[in-house]
Amino acid sequence: MEWADSSDDGGSPIVAYTLVEVLENQDDRIVYYGASLTAVVEELGPAGTEFTFMVKSTNLVGDGPWSDQFTFLIVEKPSSPLNPSLTDFDNTFVSLAWQ
Repeated sequence: MEWADSSDDGGSPIVAYTLVEVLENQDDRIVYYGASLTAVVEELGPAGTEFTFMVKSTNLVGDGPWSDQFTFLIVEKPSSPLNPSLTDFDNTFVSLAWQ
């Protein structure tokens, strides 16, 4: 994941970001804490699962507010098209069909 730097550091440089996965009916799961604006989130569920995340910044004074929630859907590559067939052609075009 990647996020933009905070637009307002409150007068003190940002020293860290906290990225959490928002879990339904559970405490949020911290998936990253550090100074980078990117994080690799592992241990996500199977395809078809939605995940929601929020991030906040921290300076020497304390934590800023949480960002809006961002939801992502985990998907897999589609399978190859099934049963391709030539449905029509001439010297200027070819028409194909598949399932």
